[in-house]
Amino acid sequence: MASHTFHPDSHEFGLADGCPRCDEHGKEPFLSLDDVNLRELVRAVKGDEEPRSLNEDDAMAHVAIALRQAARLDVVNNLEVERLETELVKVSSVMTEYMDVVDLGDLAGSLRRHFSS
Repeated sequence: MASHTFHPDSHEFGLADGCPRCDEHGKEPFLSLDDVNLRELVRAVKGDEEPRSLNEDDAMAHVAIALRQAARLDVVNNLEVERLETELVKVSSVMTEYMDVVDLGDLAGSLRRHFSS
C-alpha cells in the first residue's frame, strides 16, 4: 500500500493526481476508499459530474460499471421474485383445490402435474 503525498483532503477535493495512494484508490475504489469517499463518487456518477482529477476519473469509471451491474442484478432479482410469486400462487391454488384430500400421494401427484406444465 502506497502512502499519500501532501494534498487537500480527498473528501472535499477528490482524489489527487500525482499521489501514489490516490492512484491506488482510483484503480480499486471499492477495496481502498472509505464510505464517505465512495458515497461522493456514487453521487458524482449519478449526477453526471465531471471528475476533478484523472484518479477520480478512474474511480468514477469503476463506480459507474458497478452501478450498471447492480441495476442489472436488481432486474434479475425482480424477475426471480415474480417467478417465485407465480409458483406460490400455483401451490396455493392446488392446496385450496385439495384441502379435503387426505391422501398425500394425490396431493403430491397434483403438485407435480401443476409444476410440469
